[in-house]
Amino acid sequence: MQSTFELLNKITKKKRSQAEVLKYLQKHDKKLHDKIKGCASYLLIREFIESGETRIRNANFCKRFQICPACAVRRGAKLAEAGLEKVQHVMASESPLTPVMITLGVPNSKNVEEGLGQLKGALSAMMAKRRKAIAGNRGHNPIEFCKVQGGIKSMEVTNKGKGWHPHVHIFALINDWIDREKLRDEFVSFGGGKIVDVRTITAKETREDQTDEEAKEQALISGLLEVLKYPTKFGDLTPKQRHEFYVGARSTRLTDCFGNLRGVKIGDIDNDDIELEGAFRDWVARWYHRQQGFRLYPANAWDDPEEDKEVPIPEPQ
Repeated sequence: MQSTFELLNKITKKKRSQAEVLKYLQKHDKKLHDKIKGCASYLLIREFIESGETRIRNANFCKRFQICPACAVRRGAKLAEAGLEKVQHVMASESPLTPVMITLGVPNSKNVEEGLGQLKGALSAMMAKRRKAIAGNRGHNPIEFCKVQGGIKSMEVTNKGKGWHPHVHIFALINDWIDREKLRDEFVSFGGGKIVDVRTITAKETREDQTDEEAKEQALISGLLEVLKYPTKFGDLTPKQRHEFYVGARSTRLTDCFGNLRGVKIGDIDNDDIELEGAFRDWVARWYHRQQGFRLYPANAWDDPEEDKEVPIPEPQ
C-alpha cells in the first residue's frame, strides 16, 4: 500500500537525483534537457479513502527511461505488473514449471552500441537455435536453452570504470534444471561471453503470517522486479556517461518476451491500469523546479488554487 505522500516522496528523490545530469544536458543536449526537466511535473492522483492506496490517473512522464530514473522505475513496475498476470496464468495452466533468473553477458566494450550489438547477436543466434530445435528441424539438436519454455528478458548495461558491460537478465520458466556450464559453453559458441548465471527466484522479504500462495506470488514479483527494474545503474555513471548510454541504447529494444510468456505488454506509464473500488478523492501535484519539490492541491481547487488549500508534503527521508 502506498500513500499519496509516499508516492510523491519517491518521485521527488528521483527528480532531485537528476540535478547533475540536467546541468550537463543544458550544455550538450538542450532538447533532451527540457524533456527531462519537465518530467512528472504534473500528476493527477486518486487516493482511495478507506485503504489509503493511490493510483496515478494522469501525468506527463518524459518516457526517456534510458536516462531518467523516475521513468525507468515506473516502467519496470508496470512491466512487472503485466508480467505477473501472464506468469501466474501460464504456471497454473501448463505442466510444472520452475521460475529462475538467468544472466548472460559479453566482455566489456568501449562503447554502448558495440557491446549491445554483440549481446543482441549472441542472443539472437541462441534463440534461433532454440526455436529450430524445439520445432524438430533436421540437424538442430536440443541445447540447454531449450529447457526454457518462456521468458521475459531485459538488457542492462553498467560501467564501473572498466568499460561498458552489457548483459541480459531473463525471468525464465524452465521444465528441467539448466546445466550452467553447458549453457555457458553454448552461449560462447554463439558469440557471447563466459558470464553466465542461473538461480532460483526467491522473495527478498517475507512475512511470518504469509500463506504459501502469498509467498510464491511475492517471489515472482521480486524476480520480475529484479529483471525489469532499470536498464543501467544510474548512480554509478557520470552525467556524460548517462548521456552516452542514452544515445547508444535508445534505438535498441531492451526488453522482450518469448515462448509461453510472449505477449506481455507495458501500459501507458502516465496512468495506472488497476482501479480500486470505493470512495476516493483526487489530488493535483505540481513540481516546482526552483524549490525542488511538489505542491499538492485538491483537484477541485486546482482551477483557482489558493495558498490555504495547499497540503504540506513531508520532506523525503
